[in-house]
Amino acid sequence: MLALSKKADYALNALLYLAHVEGGRAVTMKEIAVTLEAPTELLAKVLQALARAGILTAVHGKFGGYRLAQEPCDISVIRVMETIDGPLAIASCLRNEGVPCVQLQKCRIRQPMANINARIRGVLAEISVAQMCTDCGEREAQEPAEPPSEREPEQFIQD
Repeated sequence: MLALSKKADYALNALLYLAHVEGGRAVTMKEIAVTLEAPTELLAKVLQALARAGILTAVHGKFGGYRLAQEPCDISVIRVMETIDGPLAIASCLRNEGVPCVQLQKCRIRQPMANINARIRGVLAEISVAQMCTDCGEREAQEPAEPPSEREPEQFIQD
């Protein structure tokens, strides 16, 4: 099953949160953790990894925290995922390059899976954090602000 890891999920959500911060101010790890309802220890490791990769900038001092090091349109989903989890591999043999597979002589799916893996990676490389922000905003705009009322519609009286 293809699934986004919890760490990659927190990483992408943190980046979307930081992309919406006005004025690009530095945001503390605690603020992000509270907003995302994420465990602070795990989120701290995720943010540090993103900072080491140059996706985030760590700001030290009294008003320190994290901010985006690049424009959201320049940060691809695949870059974030691979920063957090390593190279994308939908089959274990694609993850363990150089490790001989016991099924290699009989395997008929390695190359087709490698092709699928490359296509998935290509799609994720084309999607940026900025596009995710747009998609998120469109979804929120389509959702009702409050649940629909159960009461009968009001009658309008015409004069």
